[in-house]
Amino acid sequence: MTKAFRSKYIAPAKDADYRIVGLFFQSVLADCLSRNDAREGKARIKRLAVLGMAAQLELPSFDEGFDELFYARISGWTFEIELWKDF
Repeated sequence: MTKAFRSKYIAPAKDADYRIVGLFFQSVLADCLSRNDAREGKARIKRLAVLGMAAQLELPSFDEGFDELFYARISGWTFEIELWKDF
């Protein structure tokens, strides 16, 4: 969710000469809450957890070490994926 969290994975992967490819999924908070409300049992998480994670979300950027970045959004029953642009 945050640049600091991602750096724990990106830095060692870069040191091992891996290519770093990121895929950011568009997240509309109201939709996330609705999908979570429809879940049952352990699949449903506390509403405050969803809100808390949404508040921490930091968009990825190339300066983190990504070699490629993509942006995905839901479009009907499929995903639209495009090259990253600064949003």
